[in-house]
Formats: sequence, C-alpha cells, structure tokens
Amino acid sequence: MTDLVFLTPGGKEPFTTSEVIAEQTRTSRHAVQQLIRTYEEDLADLESNKRVAFEMRTFQTRGGQQEVTVYHLTEQQATLLIAFMKNATIVRAFKKELVRQFFLMREELRLWAPAREALKPVRRELTDAVKEAMPDSKWTYKHFMNLAYKKVIDQNAEQIRKARGGKPRCNATELLDATELKAVTKITYQLAALVELGYNYKEAKAIFELSPRWQLQC
Repeated sequence: MTDLVFLTPGGKEPFTTSEVIAEQTRTSRHAVQQLIRTYEEDLADLESNKRVAFEMRTFQTRGGQQEVTVYHLTEQQATLLIAFMKNATIVRAFKKELVRQFFLMREELRLWAPAREALKPVRRELTDAVKEAMPDSKWTYKHFMNLAYKKVIDQNAEQIRKARGGKPRCNATELLDATELKAVTKITYQLAALVELGYNYKEAKAIFELSPRWQLQC
C-alpha cells in the first residue's frame, strides 16, 4: 500500500504532500502547485490563516538536479484542494484512500503520546543503571539504546534518523511509531535489568544477538 499520509518528526502532525496528490491523481506537479497557489488564501483560512507549509526538495531531472517546492497539506487543506479538481474516478478513489489514511494517522497519534511517556522512566532507569555500574566504561547509555533499536527494527539511532528524515541530533524515539515505542520500552527495561545484575555491554549484546528478533505484532 502506498503511503499517502505522513507525520512530522517530533511534532507528530499528519500531512500529505503536493507530490502525493500529483502522483495519485495523475496530475502534473506544476498543475497541483498552481492550484495550491490559486486557492492559498482559502486553504490558509482552514488553519486560522496559517499559510500552507512547504519544503524545498532536490529532484533529478533530464537537465540535472532541480530544487522544487513541495507543499505539506493538512487533512482539511488536502480535502478542499481535491474538491477543486475534476471529479474523475481516479480522484474520487484517491480521496477515499486519503481520508482512510488520515483516520489511521489520527489513531496512531492517540496511541503514540502515552507510548512515548511510558518509555521515559524506563530510559531514565537504564541511564542510572549504566552510570552506576560502569561509570568509566566507553559503553555509554546510547550504545545500550542502540541495542534496543536494532532488536526492534534492525537500525541504530543514526540509521533511523537517516531513513525517516529526522534532523541529525533529534531523538530517534521521536521517529518511532506507537508499536515500535512499546517494543523498545520492553527491550530497554530488559537491558536495565541486565546492567543492574552486573552484565556489561558486550555480555548484554551477546544475549540479545542469540535471542530472536523482536516481533512487533506481539
């Protein structure tokens, strides 16, 4: 299934893009951008006179690399914009799927906040355990957290940020979904327990490498 709706890193605000709308309705990028600019005041009114958000992306074209404006639209803005388009079958089908995915994202938001809060005290427990058990060790708290990330989604913090569009120094947990956060919380708790029992980083790593990769559906 094609992803039509995204969440802003950290802020967790659902949005779709002008690129998605152009691709899914088989409309040119230029035509969609022109439509947004034409009705920009109407779109802004839906968000208390807030201008339509955008970013600059670099695309490879026949003439070389080109910097293009990509608009970010909320559910209301995207729905209104689609209403201004021709009511073709492909447009109607796209609108139905877009509404469905926005609903799923709102549900994800509802679950994400408590999952993020539940992780915080467990991370503090791991931090305190590492500081107390191995104050002079080169294996710091972040190495243990990377164990948790890799156990759940097979990526460390840096790889998560790169794959999910996070800023270089943002907290990788801000880029995880609710299900991933719950799994990372359980693994982090287990790591804290191992450290408190006297296991060092290499020993904890060996234990986790021998065990099956975490199944998110559990």
